[in-house]
Amino acid sequence: MRAAAEATSNSSVRYFPALVLPVVLECSAPSSEDAAHSAAAVTSASPLITFTAGWTDTATDLVAGEQAAISYDPGRLTTCRGSLGYGGDAPGWSIDASYMVNGIAFNEPLGIAGAGLANEQLPAGSLPSFTLPFAGTLKLWFQNTDVFGCSAWDSNYGANYSFSIAPPANAPGWMGNASVLLDRAGCNGPCYADAQPLGTGATFGTWAREEAVVTQVFFDVWQSGVTDFDNPDLWQQLDVEAGERWGSSSTFTMSYVSFAEYAGDNARYAIDLRALDPLDGINGSALTEASQCPAIPATITADGQYAQVDMELFFTVNGVALQPSGGGPFHVLFQNYAGLYAVCDFPTE
Repeated sequence: MRAAAEATSNSSVRYFPALVLPVVLECSAPSSEDAAHSAAAVTSASPLITFTAGWTDTATDLVAGEQAAISYDPGRLTTCRGSLGYGGDAPGWSIDASYMVNGIAFNEPLGIAGAGLANEQLPAGSLPSFTLPFAGTLKLWFQNTDVFGCSAWDSNYGANYSFSIAPPANAPGWMGNASVLLDRAGCNGPCYADAQPLGTGATFGTWAREEAVVTQVFFDVWQSGVTDFDNPDLWQQLDVEAGERWGSSSTFTMSYVSFAEYAGDNARYAIDLRALDPLDGINGSALTEASQCPAIPATITADGQYAQVDMELFFTVNGVALQPSGGGPFHVLFQNYAGLYAVCDFPTE
């Protein structure tokens, strides 16, 4: 949500107030789950990112996989200061931090300590914190809101604040060859020679659903002394995960990726798109009632032919991400016949 707001902003100031809107913006305290995430234990040795009232921003060494804390002076954002209660003595405002890494936005707002409602969810002396997901460029921005719909941003003139995240010591030497294989499998197993480069993504459509036996997205990893022999400890030495979400407004679900085979000196890992397919109707038949509709952001194509949903996807191995060359996530588009979902209220593109 924030990425889109920043992309359309032409503001030349560090923050700007918004007019009171017809719909009140979200100003409530974070949920208990968010609060637990924000107030995770931070030791004196944890990386620290500091934003002062004097408009300086600094960071200690940031390393993928570590827990980083944010020290933010709320004096940087003082526009929205609505109060609650008859006497106006209860703060009705909050400041949240949002972040992305390598163009992937993680929709996990972090309540900033000392900032109204959000502060009530944090133990005294705690700093909001989050896990640095993988190596690359971290971008942070801040939003101040209150109960009257006021909204203001601290976002480095819309460019967001940038910091470098270093890879951990056990980072892989190389990872790549991201590919998609939708095949009838005539090679006594997956015909990897028939695969196509994944590029920015792939489509899992009606042909793949009805005809393909192998429906994989796979990639290769090389680590000297780890992947170049039949290694019984491979599963312990390489932490291989996929981040998946439907659309761009939800949070990512992380899951482990299965080892497929050795490919020369590389280890190959694969996920099965069929196992992730949310648009298979009821065993391939049309849905008969709205309660059966998938609770995901699906749409109908402009020609009315297909229902479709976009899955955002990235992979990590020991704190290093595999993404499209231009950054951001891969996009896997799942499609099925629109008639199967006639009872669903999917919007048309």
